[in-house]
Amino acid sequence: KDVELNRELCYQICFLKDFCDDELKKILWDAFEKEKLKIDDEDKNRILLKLINDENEMDGIVELLQKKIYHINHFSSGEYAKFSFLSKIYWCLKGAEHYASKIENRKANF
Repeated sequence: KDVELNRELCYQICFLKDFCDDELKKILWDAFEKEKLKIDDEDKNRILLKLINDENEMDGIVELLQKKIYHINHFSSGEYAKFSFLSKIYWCLKGAEHYASKIENRKANF
């Protein structure tokens, strides 16, 4: 099935999955906490938190990524720019190799 995915959100979720809060505080900023991140849909927010807090969890990722309107909140514009940039670099260096096939498999079965 050809489902178009929200690539920006994909990169960000995979980036968050690979690092714990302490590592992310060093990479991003001192006050960063995964639990403060939100998506404007309560059901999807639960999926987001489950995905980013368990590196092996992939259930719901296609459901979340198929909507272009979803984006992660709780950032100033400068914080978001840094987060977005680093998540793209992460995807190019490691994320695509580790997660692309897992996402494609889920997408095929969606």
